[in-house]
Amino acid sequence: IAADFTVLAGTNVLSKGGERRQVLQYVIHPGYDPENNYENDIAVLELLSPLTMTGYMAGVTLPSQSQVTEGGVTSTVIGWGTLFGDSGGPLIVREYQAGIVSWSVKPCTQAPYPGVFTEVAHYVDWIRTITGVRQTN
Repeated sequence: IAADFTVLAGTNVLSKGGERRQVLQYVIHPGYDPENNYENDIAVLELLSPLTMTGYMAGVTLPSQSQVTEGGVTSTVIGWGTLFGDSGGPLIVREYQAGIVSWSVKPCTQAPYPGVFTEVAHYVDWIRTITGVRQTN
């Protein structure tokens, strides 16, 4: 049930600061099957009310379908990194969200074991269909 979920944004401390929003609804990709693999590890949340983009919060743009992230590109993971339990965190390249933290072999990504991300560019059409958001450039 969507009402059982809350989003906390703009802080890294659960007990204070930031903005809390109830989730109005969510859509999990229909091809996601965590029992067999982690393909299509993506979902869209709709909040009950919008966040105020102030302080430590900012919006990001979706990549185009052609903006598939190549190896060696400088990027930033927001949050605590790719530790166990950080699934869903954004991977940002320049001004757009290139990926979503999915999983890792070890509880915390350690060489030689990579962290694995969902490539957002592969899901842009699906996201736009679910949200009704259209490309603006």
